Amino acid sequence: MITLTAIFLFGFYAQGKQTRLSDIDLAILLDSNYPQEDFFKKKLELLPVITSILRTDEVDLIILNCAPYSLAYRVLSQGKLLYEKKERRSHRVNFQAQVYVGYFDFQPVEKVIHQGLRQRIKEGRFGG
Repeated sequence: MITLTAIFLFGFYAQGKQTRLSDIDLAILLDSNYPQEDFFKKKLELLPVITSILRTDEVDLIILNCAPYSLAYRVLSQGKLLYEKKERRSHRVNFQAQVYVGYFDFQPVEKVIHQGLRQRIKEGRFGG
């Protein structure tokens, strides 16, 4: 059985800037001892439960274990921790440290990629 380690609220609701058009962005951290296919199954299992509790289908649920560093970093640094299983706190802290290291290691590469992409768009060499 996959254990839920933590739940984070992020995006406009976490910032207090939601509008009536905003969806609710949630991120979950699961035990890392399972294959990614099991994570996806857990997401499909949890989504109807969450939408029922929140009484809205406007929920975006991501699994932090599978998220790119840039998204996971944003969730962990700007989001709000809603729930944490106390006996799994060390897992969350270790995961957070791993994400921060990965994010800051990859940030210079991502910057170069974005600069190149902007240049190609500016020169009309993108997509065609």
